[in-house]
Amino acid sequence: MELSNLITCLDFEISSICNAGCTVCPRGTIGHYSQFTQTYWRIDEVKAHIDLEIIQNLKTLILCGNFGDPMGNPDIVKIVRYFKEINRSIDISISTNGSIGNSTDYAELAELGVSMRVALDGVGEFNELYRVNAK
Repeated sequence: MELSNLITCLDFEISSICNAGCTVCPRGTIGHYSQFTQTYWRIDEVKAHIDLEIIQNLKTLILCGNFGDPMGNPDIVKIVRYFKEINRSIDISISTNGSIGNSTDYAELAELGVSMRVALDGVGEFNELYRVNAK
């Protein structure tokens, strides 16, 4: 059995871009980036580095954010569309703080059937304690 047949879920951090300056973030000190370059995967890089056979066999694609927010990637809709063109039955979910990106991208992702997970750390002022600049 080939390796591409064994991979059914891909947890893919496509962006280290984040609009927040959270005090507890490991990227910086007291909400300020220190020696951290924000970047993202471009659609041409995704096409060059992820084998078609792997995409064809995926059941799930999770676009996550450990050091950034996937919605900070300007190519996010192109990336999702690319995966959907190759594998129409793939289940795609995105985890975001919900305060980055634009309404056009959110609408296009909804039309593509993406599940969106918005992470909050409380309501109102409590969320703002941890999610600095994430309104």
